[in-house]
Amino acid sequence: MKRTLLILGSSLFFVSCNTLMETPQNSYGGSPTYVAQKNQKGETVYRTKPNSQTYTPPALITPPVVAQNLTPMATTPESSNVGASDSSSLGSSFKGFVELSKDNNQFHLGVHAGDFIDAAHIFFPRIGASLFRSDDEIFLGLDGSVRAYIDLEFLKPFIGLGGYVGDIKKCFDEFNPQTGRNEPVCEKKFLYAGYTEAGLQFWNFQVFARNYNINRAGISVPTDYFIGLGLVFGY
Repeated sequence: MKRTLLILGSSLFFVSCNTLMETPQNSYGGSPTYVAQKNQKGETVYRTKPNSQTYTPPALITPPVVAQNLTPMATTPESSNVGASDSSSLGSSFKGFVELSKDNNQFHLGVHAGDFIDAAHIFFPRIGASLFRSDDEIFLGLDGSVRAYIDLEFLKPFIGLGGYVGDIKKCFDEFNPQTGRNEPVCEKKFLYAGYTEAGLQFWNFQVFARNYNINRAGISVPTDYFIGLGLVFGY
């Protein structure tokens, strides 16, 4: 289960980074510029700028022939324990989290990991990747938070604050009158959220409430208190 959680969290994290930082390539090479526009809902949508130039096929470049040295290289036997990972280096306080919180119209599903940063085991920063559904659209992004725990053995009350940024991208073909062709066009929306939270952790289970401040595509979204549940995995 720990390995599955790690793989899932890593996959979401790297996919989230890619979608947030990418600059899509169109069919004719180059990096199109995103232009901010308002749609019919009043949302701010970032749309790729249409290509205004006719397509010119790239010239074929023949790679140079490089002579290869086929003489086998001598190998040195390596010790069997060289490069072996030490699982204990993560420390017993390193934790993984799977959490779901929602109100009547939205939900936030995330995978996070973190560790205490103080000897008293009070302050616990976390980083992770999350899915955020709002207005029937699912945004993929990254979030971070910091919690302060009170350790009462099996019961751990906590308070915290966090932030989230995610995006959603849709691509489709659209006729470009400047080139006379159908060309791919992409639109992106961004969602930003900040929240405060308070909850209880009982062994490996947690329940919490969050107060979100959400901005979706340039519009402030009214929300109720989110109620959340989570599982904690110790390493």
